[in-house]
Amino acid sequence: MVVLEYAILSIKSPHTSDTPSLKSGLQNALQVLNKASAPSGAQFSLFQQIENPQILHLLGSWTSVEAHHAFLPSTENLALLEEVKDLINVDLLFHAGMDKSTLPLDAPCVAFARHLVKAGHKEDFATIWGENSHHLKDFTEPYPLVGGWRIDGVEEGIGGEWVQFSGFKTVEHHHEFAKTEGFKEYAKMKEFLERFEVVHAKTLNW
Repeated sequence: MVVLEYAILSIKSPHTSDTPSLKSGLQNALQVLNKASAPSGAQFSLFQQIENPQILHLLGSWTSVEAHHAFLPSTENLALLEEVKDLINVDLLFHAGMDKSTLPLDAPCVAFARHLVKAGHKEDFATIWGENSHHLKDFTEPYPLVGGWRIDGVEEGIGGEWVQFSGFKTVEHHHEFAKTEGFKEYAKMKEFLERFEVVHAKTLNW
């Protein structure tokens, strides 16, 4: 089963997503990553955060975590890291148990949500999510709601991290969900969360 790679990148000042050297560096990185991860059957994608355009979100697939780790010390990877080292920081990188091809990445606005579950409550969270996630699924149609557990690097003291992707027309469209009756049921999962983070992003097109 393939795994999802999720990386959060921050663009170093004074650069922006329009900086020519950043564009070429990231375009080259996508080509290298796509070639290395080709057996997974999915292409890498870059998204620009709406709340903060200096933050980029990288999504891709590997046949396994081990396959990605085998690529990290390669000449190709070290060369692309050297090319962009003065342009971006890698703030976070981990893998999750989901297939990138199932994510709602064609939506105009994609919500990237991280649910950090309280220690000892992973099963409780999974149960209540299973019972109430249909409220958000119905609201986001025709875009699917897809989630999976983080595989590696979960914060110490956290029971697990549920990573979730949902598609919306706009950020405001997502905010409208909080005004629905279904949200009251969906929000019951907060009881089992240590922390919750959500941002919105759009496909980065040059």
